[in-house]
Amino acid sequence: MKKSDLYAHGNPYGYRYNVNHPWVHPIYLEYCRGIGARSGYPLTDLQRRGFDQYLEEHIQKKRGRRN
Repeated sequence: MKKSDLYAHGNPYGYRYNVNHPWVHPIYLEYCRGIGARSGYPLTDLQRRGFDQYLEEHIQKKRGRRN
């Protein structure tokens, strides 16, 4: 997976988005601050899946679609 890929292709944990993507990373940091995750520590699997859902909702809002 390249740093510039938006999607985490072939991720063995099932994560959808690449948190190192330049557009995704600031949103990831915002999410981490919002849930009180400590800097320098990875998210739990549940938190990481929550981020994927959070980002999906963010994308839908940007597209003007609200579910």
